[in-house]
Amino acid sequence: MSRPPYLPVYVFARAPVPGETKTRLARVLGDHAAARLYEAFLEDTLATCLSVPEADVSLYCAGDPHHPALRRIADAYRVPRVPQPAGDLGERLRAVFERECGEGDAAGGASDQRVIAIGSDAPTMRAERLIDAGIALLRADLVAGPAADGGFYLLGARGAVPSFEGVRWSTEHTLEDVTRANEGARWETLAPGYDVDTAEGLRLLRVHLATDRAAAPRTREALRAIDSGLEET
Repeated sequence: MSRPPYLPVYVFARAPVPGETKTRLARVLGDHAAARLYEAFLEDTLATCLSVPEADVSLYCAGDPHHPALRRIADAYRVPRVPQPAGDLGERLRAVFERECGEGDAAGGASDQRVIAIGSDAPTMRAERLIDAGIALLRADLVAGPAADGGFYLLGARGAVPSFEGVRWSTEHTLEDVTRANEGARWETLAPGYDVDTAEGLRLLRVHLATDRAAAPRTREALRAIDSGLEET
């Protein structure tokens, strides 16, 4: 039986340290609860990605990739830890695509290698979205999963490195700017999703979990514990 096509998937991650992780959520939940919830996000995201047979998943670690929490999670899910370079999100994304695709620009792909970057802030993302992204990259240069806040929960490229010139990160214009910076490329867009960074994202998450009983089981368990007052806030 032949091996499925190689599809590198990099899950952006940081150590779930209280007071340093999910600081906007911490304003609502408290430092320890926000860190615990983020750890559940990360585990649900990894489980989803690993359920896709062709996905070759790596934990793309900000800060110290040898942090005990990151090491424990990576070992539990049997994925390698890859350190993120310093710099803004564009520089860290660029490093992912250069690692797999070389240095050509996305408007004129240098190879057929596909690569996908995923945040760990969208724990309810279904495996189907990752499958859809891989299929889209068989015919397009770039694929994005738009988030409700104007950013994206997934970005993929085929054969080349997207441009991030002039992108206003962490704003409602982020995906719009990335699209404009790569206007010569062939784009495909996935079904929209949402990031859980703020009180509004947390509200959307609660609604989603109430209507989809199979979604994000680790996140559901963590929220149940937080709501029951079992987590320090």
